[in-house]
Amino acid sequence: MDYIHCSNLLQYFFLEPLRTTLALLAVLFAQAFPFLLPLLYSSWKELPLSHLKNFVSSPSTTHASMTMASDEMASVVELDKQLLSDMREKFRIIYSESGDGWVGDNSVEVMRVLREASHIKFLPIPHAFCLSKHTYI
Repeated sequence: MDYIHCSNLLQYFFLEPLRTTLALLAVLFAQAFPFLLPLLYSSWKELPLSHLKNFVSSPSTTHASMTMASDEMASVVELDKQLLSDMREKFRIIYSESGDGWVGDNSVEVMRVLREASHIKFLPIPHAFCLSKHTYI
């Protein structure tokens, strides 16, 4: 399944009332099964895991996150080559070396449009880089 098709499907997954239901279920699971997140994210340190627990325990935060994801999937449906070309001197793009399932497989096209390989880096950074200590940027 390609990225655009997958994004279109996920867009509908985050619509109401499913978005609200998932946000409330996340709180229920976080409270009913407090051992679940530490088990699923056993490699995470205490502070990032604490942030994740707080995030999942807040239905408004989880709902807002899913709303943002839905809006993003609805508006970002194809690579804006003209914008890349017009702004090429200002862009510095970092891709995850292993891929993360959220970013489209268009890095070759981005490199072609930017015409500067130095503006693009592939680093071992996970999608949730803000929850881990990564100092590559």
